[in-house]
Amino acid sequence: MLATKFKTIFLSSAMALAVLGLQSCGKEQIKQKSAEEIHKEDGIPVKVTEVTETTFSRDLTFFSRLRGYEESTKGAMVGDQILKINAKVGQSVSAGKVLVEFPANNPQLQLTQSKASLDNAKLTLNRLQNLLKSGETSQQNVDNAQTQYDVAKRNYEALKQYIYIQAPISGVITEMKYKQGDFVKAGDPLFTVAKLNKMIAQIWASEKEVLDIHVGMKAEVKVGSKIFTGRVSLVPLAMDDSKRAFGVEVMLDNPRRELKSGVTVETKINIYNKPNSIAVQKNLVQWDGKDRYVYLEDGGVAKRCVVTVGETSGLNIEILSGLKAGDRLITEGQAQVHDGSKIKIVK
Repeated sequence: MLATKFKTIFLSSAMALAVLGLQSCGKEQIKQKSAEEIHKEDGIPVKVTEVTETTFSRDLTFFSRLRGYEESTKGAMVGDQILKINAKVGQSVSAGKVLVEFPANNPQLQLTQSKASLDNAKLTLNRLQNLLKSGETSQQNVDNAQTQYDVAKRNYEALKQYIYIQAPISGVITEMKYKQGDFVKAGDPLFTVAKLNKMIAQIWASEKEVLDIHVGMKAEVKVGSKIFTGRVSLVPLAMDDSKRAFGVEVMLDNPRRELKSGVTVETKINIYNKPNSIAVQKNLVQWDGKDRYVYLEDGGVAKRCVVTVGETSGLNIEILSGLKAGDRLITEGQAQVHDGSKIKIVK
């Protein structure tokens, strides 16, 4: 029994040694080809795409804040309690409509006394006009009374503006700061009225960016998934000292009032647009210290092609010369080839 077990172990070991010997002999007989030799025989594997013409464009992107193209904020002219508010946010109002009222008995204004003076001046004027008709007074006296009445009326109307705060322009109320019964101080902003059929998107451009922006350039504003188109309407000549940037404005049509004042949006200004252009990915253009070049596939070999470049946009660069539609551009494997290399196109 023990002899049989030893015999089995011996046979297994002998077979293992035989297999190892065969493997060793096979390795000595098979000569491995290098990658260089394979590429020389079959060609360097590359991927190729056909060059086509496209519209090459370049945009500047900013975040901007929307507002009505005409907006006016009215503030309190006297410190007091708000007596009445005659409109609400979203309501359309006409210029001159009284939106906020303060008490008429404010001791600082003496509105009651001013009204009494106006009434008295009017009575005096009427009396003298009647006397003039009967020849009992002179035209000079009537003219003097008319002047006193006009002055009293202007004073009263001026004081009324402190009490009855009017809409400065026709438009939509976009903001009402306070509610009825609140106390405010002189100078506190009360409400804002804006014309919303057109909107302004204001962006802040750097010294370098503003050089590329001109009035009339096309622009897009993105709100959610919707795009609104407009044009640059203002490029200031002076930098804003506090922002250290230029407040460029884009005008947008808003007939349905879908754009809301005060909202922050993404704004793109198209600063360059050229149809029938050739453009490639920037990483495909190489530089040897003298020339910029790409590699083309030409009859199964790589061909070095010197190019002139123009504008860049994102990952792409404009090719001004050196490439034409129909050229077969090597897009992968170009780092492994040189001018005249045999290549093999792979999918």
